[in-house]
Amino acid sequence: MANSDASELRRLDVDEIWRALGRCGRFQLFQTLVLVIAGIPMSFPVLSVVFQGDSGPFKCRASPEFLASGIWRNDSDTVLSKSCQISMADNTTGKVYTDTACDGYDYEKLSYTSFVSEWDLVCERAPLAQLSQTLIMAGMFAGALVLSPLADKYGRKTLHVVCHVMLFVVSIAMAFMPNYASLFVTKFFAGVFQMGYMIPWVISLLELFPTEQRALVGMGSSFMWAISIICMTPIAYVTRNYSWRTMQIVLAAFSAFSFLEIFLLDESLRWLVANRRIADIRRAICKASRLNQKDPDVVINTSLARAEARQYIELAANITNTACSETLVTIAEVAEDETETPEENPEVDQESGSSTSAAAQTALTLAGRFGITGAFNAVWIYTPELFPTNIRNVGVGIGSSCARVGGMAAPFFKLVADVSVWAPGATFSALCLVVTLLLWSLPETMHRPLPQRILDVKTWRQQDRKEKKQSQTRFHAVA
Repeated sequence: MANSDASELRRLDVDEIWRALGRCGRFQLFQTLVLVIAGIPMSFPVLSVVFQGDSGPFKCRASPEFLASGIWRNDSDTVLSKSCQISMADNTTGKVYTDTACDGYDYEKLSYTSFVSEWDLVCERAPLAQLSQTLIMAGMFAGALVLSPLADKYGRKTLHVVCHVMLFVVSIAMAFMPNYASLFVTKFFAGVFQMGYMIPWVISLLELFPTEQRALVGMGSSFMWAISIICMTPIAYVTRNYSWRTMQIVLAAFSAFSFLEIFLLDESLRWLVANRRIADIRRAICKASRLNQKDPDVVINTSLARAEARQYIELAANITNTACSETLVTIAEVAEDETETPEENPEVDQESGSSTSAAAQTALTLAGRFGITGAFNAVWIYTPELFPTNIRNVGVGIGSSCARVGGMAAPFFKLVADVSVWAPGATFSALCLVVTLLLWSLPETMHRPLPQRILDVKTWRQQDRKEKKQSQTRFHAVA
């Protein structure tokens, strides 16, 4: 390592470094394990409200004025206690007396198991309970927008660990809030720090592996959200008869791992190279080489040699792609000739119209859910691949902020559906169509290394346009 001067370290290809170290070496696996453990509480601030904000069935408690009004004079009268009002039917006269001024509420569940029941955030105060989730989304929006650039400036590890520690502090404080106003303030900051720790988490995981493993790692990081929910569910079940504050403390305890991350987690090598942190690059490669039982000088020399050889490999790949494109055009022509047109076999079962409609609706619903889940997972892979290292966290943060706008608006689409049932679906479909069309203006990132400069992305776009024109020229020539 001593023989490697600063100029060699500046032109390192990080993908080749990972390949020279071994794609699944001990260093990468250990760092992945640290990040996986750190990712367990990622859904807790967002989805814990499902359990902590569930009041369960409740009934209005009659006010003393209603009880003293003289109405309760006939034991045969029927009392109807509903959620937000209490009524009494006079069986003699048939009159119904109603009181909407409830003197508190009686809950089937213990009141302290939910902050909604503890502070009676029901009936006319129900919007306050919904506000808690909106504030979390607002905090996530602010965190993704404001904190994301800091990871590009100060490092992935720095922002991730600091925000994870702050998330631990805020989550603990949340369990001791005396009223709903202070609770909602802490929920906002929990959303801020949740995004501040989560976005660098995703970027660090993607930057830990070479190009050919990035898609698999990206899909694995998406599974962590589901794993986080799976971990939260048994905790909520075990603490269901305890105070919601107890559940909050147990969930917050998972973020105590953030203090161990200070010593266990290493800074992203790709970020160090992009920012020319020469001393830190040396230390990182030496540590990774030691854990993977490799010689650091051999690792560096091998990566430099492979980076130079890759230029010739890319030229050969372009020639191969041209030949493959011509073959695919020929296959498409044969397939078109053999495909049967709809007019040649027009069979429609008129009698099964209603059942077919119901089946089609179910199929389209499932297809929509499948598509949006796949698109959301893919965007966490594609977006980091699209931005250079020094602004990668900013790009992902801006995209995540836009997603939080949808999250904040989502609860209100239920009200829109009550007025016009087709409006939410039409809005979502139109936005999906617009996004699909806009994606055509972006370059393809598959099988390409993570960009280090804006120039790399521009070059990709120019190559894509050139290949597209060549394909169109060959197609017209064959036609």
